Amino acid sequence: APRYVGLSLYGSDVACAISNLTVYDVCTESFEHSYFYPCDKVCQVCYKESNPDAAHNIVAVEANAATCTENGNIAYWYCSDCGSAWTDEALTQVTNQMSVIIPAAHSYFYPCDKVCMICYEETNPDAAHTIVHVDAVAATCEANGNIEYWYCSDCGACWADEALTMVTNRFNVVVPAAHTYDDDCDFDCNTCGEYRDAPHTLDTHVEAVVPANCQETGHNEYWVCADCGGYFMSNGAGGYYETNPAWLNYTGDHVRPEGAAACAVVACELCGEDSYGTEACDRGEAPACQDATCVNCGGVVYGEGHTYGYDEDYNPLTPFCQPGDCIYCGEHFDYLYECENGSYAPCTVDGECVYGCGKQFPATGKHQASCDAYGTCWQCWNEVPATGHTIVDGACANCGLSAEWTKANGKTFFLLGGEKVKGL
Repeated sequence: APRYVGLSLYGSDVACAISNLTVYDVCTESFEHSYFYPCDKVCQVCYKESNPDAAHNIVAVEANAATCTENGNIAYWYCSDCGSAWTDEALTQVTNQMSVIIPAAHSYFYPCDKVCMICYEETNPDAAHTIVHVDAVAATCEANGNIEYWYCSDCGACWADEALTMVTNRFNVVVPAAHTYDDDCDFDCNTCGEYRDAPHTLDTHVEAVVPANCQETGHNEYWVCADCGGYFMSNGAGGYYETNPAWLNYTGDHVRPEGAAACAVVACELCGEDSYGTEACDRGEAPACQDATCVNCGGVVYGEGHTYGYDEDYNPLTPFCQPGDCIYCGEHFDYLYECENGSYAPCTVDGECVYGCGKQFPATGKHQASCDAYGTCWQCWNEVPATGHTIVDGACANCGLSAEWTKANGKTFFLLGGEKVKGL
């Protein structure tokens, strides 16, 4: 069947009725090749590459920044014949002349900026900060803390108040980690106790003043620290010896009568108070165990008491509860002291004489506790029931409360604190 093909060649409409010919053959059989643009290589009718030498007429366009009112563009290349565009000089990255445009627009550093960074006009009046509130955190010895503050999560601006009127920054809100000391010379941290070398500033030095007598007051030499206000008996060269200011002052010596023995206690000639001697009294030939009269001042020198003596480990040479001779006067004694139980808990633990004679003391089994209440034994410290009152000669032998005789229903008994008790 015949085939009709409608063609538009060089501006003329041609209607052809060509039997046994395809569109592909039309250009070679009947017409010249046709192209949309001079740079086309392929015929628009037969689709053959019939113009192999055709080439784009390339125009390079430099990048141009957009402004607030005028569009800009990226760098690109385009053909002045067909209008094709590319984003690279090698013409491999195809684009179009709409995509290369950078629209005119105002620019802002942050979403919360109201003023354009290019034209400096307030072109974004509805912009607002995105506020984040940060609670105060106390600093420690090793970790930073911070004051309470508010900041914008978009631009990072900071304020020290919720009304956002006190501008600050993220550095000024930091409370640095630090040890805590009372003053510059405090050597240990109040929080963690860490030690530091912190010398005192001893810038005040006061010379000693020696009082002439008991009617005058003087003081020792001392230094005062400018940082902590402490008083010191040294300047720190060999160590610091802190003292109480009240201990620095002292009164002078009493004025003793001329010729008074150095060991005598005499009245001060100025104030009348006793002035004690600076030397010990001399007991002469009297044994150390006996009272004697001082050969210098005539005062009483008290004796040490009889003793059997001690070895180098301070153990009695002879048990004081046995017969022996006094090492000072030679007098013989059947014993100096009666045997004494050395048990720390006589009620429950067997004991032995403290003086070393070997005598044994069996445990008594008798606790020493409260008479009328559950409590603790005074000897073994165990919890024991109340012992009850033990009346001896009208009073409790344990607690000492007085008891009274009374008679009721023909019976006589003791009454102590309103309670009937038995007597021995």
